[in-house]
Amino acid sequence: RELSGGPFMTWIPVHKCDFAWKKQSSSVTDDAIVRLVRTTPFGSRHICSRCRGVLTIVYDSQPGLVWPCAGGIDDVSLPNSSEEMGTFLKR
Repeated sequence: RELSGGPFMTWIPVHKCDFAWKKQSSSVTDDAIVRLVRTTPFGSRHICSRCRGVLTIVYDSQPGLVWPCAGGIDDVSLPNSSEEMGTFLKR
């Protein structure tokens, strides 16, 4: 809870080859906004250096996967409403 501020976080396993950070235009010149930090004996987390938000976990035992926090994913292919979600889940 120290890192998330809540009792749990939901993670989604993604192959590293299918995962990429998207940089948005900004006046900030610091290229290392997202840093990989060792936070446990069994893995590391990507943490935003601006807001200190936890974005992913990367387990040592699963070097080919990155586990982004489900609440932090922003993807135009994801549903925007509960109606779209129903259609999305029926696929």
